[in-house]
Amino acid sequence: MDIDASIITTTAAIISSKDLLKKILGPSADYIGGEIKGLVEKCNINLNNIFSNAKHKLGDRINDNGQVSPRVLKNIIDDGKFCENEILTEYYGGVLASARTSIDRDDRAISILNLIKSMSVYQLRLHYLFYYSVFNLFKDNPINLGTEPEIHILISLDDYDNAMDFSIEENKNSILLHSIMGLRSQGLIGNYCAVGSDSDKSKCLFPLPKNGIIMVPTVLGAEMFLYALGYQNASGIDLANGRIKSIPESIIENLPKAKKV
Repeated sequence: MDIDASIITTTAAIISSKDLLKKILGPSADYIGGEIKGLVEKCNINLNNIFSNAKHKLGDRINDNGQVSPRVLKNIIDDGKFCENEILTEYYGGVLASARTSIDRDDRAISILNLIKSMSVYQLRLHYLFYYSVFNLFKDNPINLGTEPEIHILISLDDYDNAMDFSIEENKNSILLHSIMGLRSQGLIGNYCAVGSDSDKSKCLFPLPKNGIIMVPTVLGAEMFLYALGYQNASGIDLANGRIKSIPESIIENLPKAKKV
């Protein structure tokens, strides 16, 4: 089917109008404003942040023999050049560091990148703060996430709000539902319930606190978190089984004081 010429003409007129693009896209208009130099500079800044993050996480390992799978590199470059938020830089930089290996066929990071690509900034931030809390809960009392019965972890809504750093314009309830349902659909958490949101409390599978979020960690969710931190060859069970003694300082202020329930 031929595309209507009038549609092409209208689209071209819109893209060629910097003022109109700014009104529609805001600062993102810089990416397609017709100025290739500006586009390249903006993308290069984003990629530079990701590669700098990876370099920091690699530390002395950067001097070891190794490589990053071309498939992994392509995905990081394709998506990373448009990533400005700090949580995206953290995840893409971590995966880049994790993916550097001496085994040329090791492209396991592709599966993690596909998860990241499908997630919003809100979902990634909740994932980060939740699994950071999981590590802190079990670093001195290790468990096996792969064999333990469901582990119910509580975060108060006040702590969640502080850690998510919401602005006045953001709808906290709808974002909470969006975030936990997204994590659940990807297998990054198990069962969950959020009291104080718009969720259907009758569907909750365990006793509820008065005002908080209960989520169940999964091995996949923990594995993705370790990738984000730049760990190599780490299984998700390593997050809570005592193998990892410490993790980098959090990039998020006011992390939740989670507890097991």
